[in-house]
Amino acid sequence: MDNENQDLSINRDSINEFLDNPFDLYQFKKIKRMSNSGGGSPEDYFFKPTKKGMYYRYFLFSRIQGYLGTNKDKIIRKEDGLEITVYKEFGKYQYEFIDPTEELIQVKAKFNDFDLPELALVGLDSVEIIGKFGAPDFIKKDCLVYQYNSKALILKLRNKMVKWLKYVVLKKEIDIDKNERLFEE
Repeated sequence: MDNENQDLSINRDSINEFLDNPFDLYQFKKIKRMSNSGGGSPEDYFFKPTKKGMYYRYFLFSRIQGYLGTNKDKIIRKEDGLEITVYKEFGKYQYEFIDPTEELIQVKAKFNDFDLPELALVGLDSVEIIGKFGAPDFIKKDCLVYQYNSKALILKLRNKMVKWLKYVVLKKEIDIDKNERLFEE
């Protein structure tokens, strides 16, 4: 295998591993300790686990500030800077913030959260993203799209910089290229 093909394989492995497990939700929530939350409206493209439960959304985490790119000194504040949707199983933990049974369904970010360095992609140049993850699977509506095992990372670009990101676990039968809502903020 020549060096170029080896680099592409390394990048593909990198994005596939990231898509399978972008961050530890349980540990992240233990650090945050609280947020506003409420029942989440299921999108038609969301994965639905077989266990009985509900979609639940976390927003307005204890810190509604973050940063863009790599400059952690330039603080920005946005009430809607980070939103996480999970699927909560009915039962012992359904009313608890710290729930080891919930499953990550979607993350939407308009800034980089200090406690979530794995998703610190907002504000980065598309060249940096491609250098880290390799070429996207496709580009649509100014979005770089990476997908693997019914999971997708959608990075909306403005002037070649990541404006926002969306990570989502999809229904198996969803054709991501044909679902326009995925490319909306």
